[in-house]
Amino acid sequence: MANPQENLFVDTNNGEECDQPQNSDALDEALCVPEPRPVGTNIGATNLLTNISTTNKTVDVTFGVATPTPTGVSPFNNHEIPQPSESVLQKLLLFDVEEKQEPVQVTEYISKIPENSTVFTYDQTIIPIDVSQLHKCAKISHDGYFGEVYSVNIKNPREMRMAVKRIPFRTDENSRLSTYAELSTMEMIGSGNTPYIIDYYCSMIDLNTRELCICMELMDTSIAKFYQAMHRLPELSPKKLNRFVQRCAYNVVRALYYLESKNIVHRDVKPANILINKDGKIKLCDFGICGNLTDRQLDFDAVVGTAMYLPPEPEKCAIQGDMWALGISLIEIIAGKHPFADYQSYGIAYKIKEWEPVVPTTVSVDTQAFILQLLRKEAGERPRSYKDIINYSFIRHMTEIPPDDEIDFIQRVIEESSSFSSISGG
Repeated sequence: MANPQENLFVDTNNGEECDQPQNSDALDEALCVPEPRPVGTNIGATNLLTNISTTNKTVDVTFGVATPTPTGVSPFNNHEIPQPSESVLQKLLLFDVEEKQEPVQVTEYISKIPENSTVFTYDQTIIPIDVSQLHKCAKISHDGYFGEVYSVNIKNPREMRMAVKRIPFRTDENSRLSTYAELSTMEMIGSGNTPYIIDYYCSMIDLNTRELCICMELMDTSIAKFYQAMHRLPELSPKKLNRFVQRCAYNVVRALYYLESKNIVHRDVKPANILINKDGKIKLCDFGICGNLTDRQLDFDAVVGTAMYLPPEPEKCAIQGDMWALGISLIEIIAGKHPFADYQSYGIAYKIKEWEPVVPTTVSVDTQAFILQLLRKEAGERPRSYKDIINYSFIRHMTEIPPDDEIDFIQRVIEESSSFSSISGG
């Protein structure tokens, strides 16, 4: 596949939500990622890898408008949807590596994406949608590697809100593989098959902007923003904190267990890619760099992920890497900041190797033990599968639907997060 200049393809910070120190040297390390495209006339500081933009306001999304529920019907199987024109395909399917041909299945898959309009099923009703309805209401914080996510209001034939990820069509191999990975994975796993992964609705090509639009479930905020608001609460008790960590661990493990059952590794587990809403639902999102455990033909040539969440000895495609990232994420939630927040990006890899994991004592002994199992230095000493983790006493008795007291707490924190964003203009 791709031939990067370095053997590590990473996002070198923790996402814009987390207010972690950022270093301009981080951009130099992302050698596999294409140069970002200017947005409008003000290029600002936009970078698709680090999710930083000075040209769009980042806001939390408010709750209360119905969002569509997918039924698993794929628009790609609807023969009435117009197929891309030959002239468009000639532009979109170019591959920029000399004398190197794009894998046929990637080309064929992308060529079947509808142009400008499509349909999706909501409440057992087929809903038509076109790009003219996808007005960018606000940029929301859970961006992916190669695209930006916006909240969108749809008013016809019924009012609903959704998240739309816009991915510019690029001709470099890593971007094409990421587009294929995210869309094909979302279609397979995100069509209402599990309550722990963000729901996928439909996708289409916006020919005017030459972007792929992926329409999916809209959540209220990311866990990265949530935990910051949570730690601002004066009434945050160890019991409430412990229960929330337990809830996050359970839902993410269930999501990763489902991915494992489909031979998929997420490879970018972090609070910015875990979303939450006022119903107490916590879901995993962003599948742009996921890998397949059994088919490595279409994989990146390098280790991928976010540097601050990579294990001491990162493997290219292994579930134990996601386990480590989850352990780091849980410590981050408990402490209110990443354990390596005070270190420059170029020293992270060395720091991870010498670091001895310590879990804050503000949570229970069971919680500490659970997290330390995920953070074993040797990958072989971590759990063999997510089925083993689900049977741990720490999360064994958790249920899909949170009790009322958990939901009340989550709603209180989301309200705090929304009010803080409004005051700070964040």
